[in-house]
Amino acid sequence: LAQYLLCEKRFTESIHKLTGNQSGSASYQGFLDVLQANLEGFMKKHKLTVEEFDRIFGINQPSPERKPQGFFGNICEAFVTLISPLPAPPTKKTKIPKYIDGPNNKRIANHSGRWKRNHSSSEEMTELRSMVGIPWLLGKMFDHMESQFEIQQHGLEMECRLRRKLLSNGSVKMTLDGVERPFGLKLPILSSLSRNWTCRAFCSGDTVTCIHTFDTRRLTRINWLSPDESVLHSRVTLETYDELSDTWMQRMQVQQTADRED
Repeated sequence: LAQYLLCEKRFTESIHKLTGNQSGSASYQGFLDVLQANLEGFMKKHKLTVEEFDRIFGINQPSPERKPQGFFGNICEAFVTLISPLPAPPTKKTKIPKYIDGPNNKRIANHSGRWKRNHSSSEEMTELRSMVGIPWLLGKMFDHMESQFEIQQHGLEMECRLRRKLLSNGSVKMTLDGVERPFGLKLPILSSLSRNWTCRAFCSGDTVTCIHTFDTRRLTRINWLSPDESVLHSRVTLETYDELSDTWMQRMQVQQTADRED
């Protein structure tokens, strides 16, 4: 793959133009566009499907001796080398209450903690993101970025910090009151898309629901804990709005899990 990119004249010329920019601003979107196009060319030349390419170069290759992060992991790490990851988890584990108190004596499901994503649904999430409009390559980088995350809740206020910030502030803050607000995670590499996102979050019983709306698409994530509180379950549903019937039509649904680390 490296040899292909080095010998591909269009790739080297495009990279030269990007790095030759003296304005001082990094062209993240330009780099991703160039890399995406040439990776697609590599797959076409070698008659590889996306699934086959992901299996060869993906971040989830099992190894009894070590855990290689693979091609996509290395790309993601290259992007975020100068950005700090989450701090190390505390050595002493503390019991996290299943519920916390909210306004007017309301009982709020508490999903606070450090979590490690199970990658069994990685390919499905990549497909779902592509349907949203996120490039396949960037979707794989998101998989790496979201492999570990931390949730902190204080009453109706909830903050989620991702393992890596990936060209953003890496922190998403939500208020679980059902009010629609602009989405808190800003993405310079997809500013045109993230600028139009809104989010509405609320708590109902043991679940926390986040609904992201952008144009005619809606992404709903419902989170809940396993009975022993060691696993965070998520159901992610993508819908599109149909003007003729004035209804939201389900396009795809993905089940995810994350294991507690603290």
